[in-house]
Amino acid sequence: MYYRICFAISASFGFGTGAGEGERPGRSFSAGVGAQVSPSALVVLQDGDVKIFHLEHRSTLDKLVDILPTILEKLGQEETPGPVS
Repeated sequence: MYYRICFAISASFGFGTGAGEGERPGRSFSAGVGAQVSPSALVVLQDGDVKIFHLEHRSTLDKLVDILPTILEKLGQEETPGPVS
């Protein structure tokens, strides 16, 4: 049995500038840069299975994505009826 744990991250970057003329002679200029990196999920690989654990709020779509493999697996296990004689 083995485990591998990976982080899924969200990264945001921003840049802004501004220039203008004030009451004093000459122009003024300013700039700003920002960055944010935060973990959003853990991806765990265990013996060929992949599980995702969200660290942020979970939406309905996230919940559906989590249970969809289980539903498909159960549907695939159902016996299909044989030919009718």
